[in-house]
Amino acid sequence: MKQKNQTNHGQNVKTLQCNVSTTIRHTITSYRKDARPCVFTITMMTILILILTTCKELGKTKPETKAAAKEQLTLSYVVTFAIGKATADGNLIKSGDVLTGEPKLMIPATSQLDIQVKGMQSDVKLRMKSNTDIQFYARKKNGISEFLSFVKKGSVLYSITKLNKEEGIIALTPLTRNVVRGTQFKVVAKEDGTSSIAVGEGAVQTSYSTPVLEALSDSDLLSPKSKQEVDAVLEKSKVIEAGKEITVSKKDAAPILDDPELKALLDSPSLQKIDAPVAIQKDEALEKHLAAYEAKHAEIEKDKEQLAKKADDALKLTDNKESLDIKKESTEITQITLDGKQDAAEIKKAVDENIKGKKEELIKNIEKVYGKGAETLRLRNGGVARGVIFERNGVFIVNTPEGEQQYSDSQVSGYSF
Repeated sequence: MKQKNQTNHGQNVKTLQCNVSTTIRHTITSYRKDARPCVFTITMMTILILILTTCKELGKTKPETKAAAKEQLTLSYVVTFAIGKATADGNLIKSGDVLTGEPKLMIPATSQLDIQVKGMQSDVKLRMKSNTDIQFYARKKNGISEFLSFVKKGSVLYSITKLNKEEGIIALTPLTRNVVRGTQFKVVAKEDGTSSIAVGEGAVQTSYSTPVLEALSDSDLLSPKSKQEVDAVLEKSKVIEAGKEITVSKKDAAPILDDPELKALLDSPSLQKIDAPVAIQKDEALEKHLAAYEAKHAEIEKDKEQLAKKADDALKLTDNKESLDIKKESTEITQITLDGKQDAAEIKKAVDENIKGKKEELIKNIEKVYGKGAETLRLRNGGVARGVIFERNGVFIVNTPEGEQQYSDSQVSGYSF
């Protein structure tokens, strides 16, 4: 295409030269007939100016402009085992479901969810415990494929193996950013934002963060100089190794945000609405706060150093007594073999077969979630149903590895432990 454009350009120049030559010959002939030197001189000068101007414009090679498309990363999330009434964007989740987009998961009491990430070279599994709110994101940043999970509240166990060097796994909480180095670790976020990260195996790089700071850092709202100051907080990290943990509360983090301009910016109504690391919508009020924040930078390096020290003080390492439990439970997270080519039906079949082969192990998991021993329900048709059983209004509810099953009193002949 470029070659063709250059050829057309050359043809245009030749055509112009031909037309100009014809015009000059015509003018000279006219002059000989009309022997008026003054008119001839003015005409010739005008033609020469037109020639020079037109050739100069045609001689310019216009650069080809092509808008750089933002790289996109598409991941999906396989539900390898579901207990109870977990939902994704308000819809009930079952074992074998495949979630897409940026699903917002809610795992209520007496529920649990095992998820396997599909679409990465790294092996990424999560177990979300009761009373957990979490959302998944995927992005390409600086050539790295990143899977992000934001634990708004609750308890999540991560197991990451075979971490690919061109991929990143980031676990966010209301007060921390945790970059995975290939490990088994647990994240707990309380209602007030207090966040704990405990490592069972490997290491996690933890820094202070909030959803708003994450969103600001990933946006183009700040000038490069102001962005350096925000990033100084996010970049100040500590490595948590096996047997250690870090807990960060709002009280611990308060000194980091005591800068008046930064606090005013973060208190802007537009930013106050942000409770997840999402794109920021700019409005007139936010623009004023951004302008005030930009105007205050006199000694950026000094500001960076002070913020970095405050972030360091907020991250205090302590001993982790759950290390062995984290390692053990990480190996229990349900998984299947993913080759990247299976469709939803094939994945569902693989999940069902996996559950069928691990029934007794999964029943023990169900017992832990409900805090109640499993029983066997004997049915009048000769069948049986084994799981954790509850009776409500004459209906027997059996929580089995295959999911919840219900039987009326008339269908049941008895049950045993």
